[in-house]
Amino acid sequence: PILEDGALLTRRKESPYWQLKFRLGRRFIRVSTKESDLDKAKDFSRKFYGKALVKHDAGVPVVSRKFKSVAVAVRDRLQRDLDSEISPVIYRDYIQAIDNWLIPFFGNYNIASIDHKHIKAFYEHRRDTLKRDVARSTINTHATAMQYIFDEAVEQNYINKQHAPVLRLKGYTARPNGLKPRAAFSIDEYRQLYRRMRYWIDRTKTGKFTDMRYLLRDTVLFLANSGIRYGTELYSIRWNSIELGEFSSGRRKIKVHVDGKVGPRHAYVRSGAIRYLDRIRKRSEKLKDLTWDELLKQDEPVFTLPDGTVTKALDKVFARMLKDFGMLQDKFGQTRSLYSLRHFYITHLLFKNKVSPAVVAYQCGTSIQMIQKHYFHGEHDYHAEALSE
Repeated sequence: PILEDGALLTRRKESPYWQLKFRLGRRFIRVSTKESDLDKAKDFSRKFYGKALVKHDAGVPVVSRKFKSVAVAVRDRLQRDLDSEISPVIYRDYIQAIDNWLIPFFGNYNIASIDHKHIKAFYEHRRDTLKRDVARSTINTHATAMQYIFDEAVEQNYINKQHAPVLRLKGYTARPNGLKPRAAFSIDEYRQLYRRMRYWIDRTKTGKFTDMRYLLRDTVLFLANSGIRYGTELYSIRWNSIELGEFSSGRRKIKVHVDGKVGPRHAYVRSGAIRYLDRIRKRSEKLKDLTWDELLKQDEPVFTLPDGTVTKALDKVFARMLKDFGMLQDKFGQTRSLYSLRHFYITHLLFKNKVSPAVVAYQCGTSIQMIQKHYFHGEHDYHAEALSE
């Protein structure tokens, strides 16, 4: 039935309730009357439609939703894009932020009622929950996920654009990573590390304990010679994502396709890393008898224990090893991790091999701005002679 000014009452086959549909500006508004009786539905609709016109003229949202319902819609869209491989891998981080942080805190709020005091309360809640300073990357991830949700609310006319909170990061970034270099290893420390690992790997119980140490050694050496991130990037590498060849100089070429933090890319690994890959191959119960041509056709993860198990505990074993070596902290007092090997690699490329920041940024799946921000502190004096020529 048509009510007035184009407002309609419709009913879906699967629902007993009448639904009001009308147009405001460029968008259609749909709302359930929650009435199965037509006369009662008409009465509800006329009242709602009249109030909607007044709200629209006053710049007030006509229909609103709980934060949770909008957040779930955004999360599901991100997941669909992720599943169809049309989105960057970082969508996983946004989905986790929505599920683990944003919905638990904001879920029951009407999204139109959320303002800066609620945002500030969330920042304080996050810091209190973590019981530590919050990393800049975490802050940015949460803010981006939140922005997606508010953008969706604006798109659906649940809030007006001018009333959506502006997500200011300044003042809430608690860990000033940019003020000092990230935790890494000097070349001498790295040499000490790989030499000591040769003997450390056998100083434990046999079985899985030894297997973990052997895998850790090859993982450490691979990360230090590739710049690949420990975690999602490393575990995305499968044997059929590795290409072997030779450069015109005769040097071996190792090209690896990784599913990175900001999407797929390929990275070149130092030629000597073939030894670490070969050791992993020879320890594999399933793959050890394959030729390299056969091996590089296998859709199997590379960094596994001999039985094919993928372990995510290498970072803990690495921390214990560094503690045993007295190398857990760098000279700035920062705690080293497997991620520190990436910083060692980048620093070596920039200042030893003199590779341009743009090439390093592409190789490592990051931006030139991040390279400049984290790797050039105090390096002005390092280039003083070149600048004086």
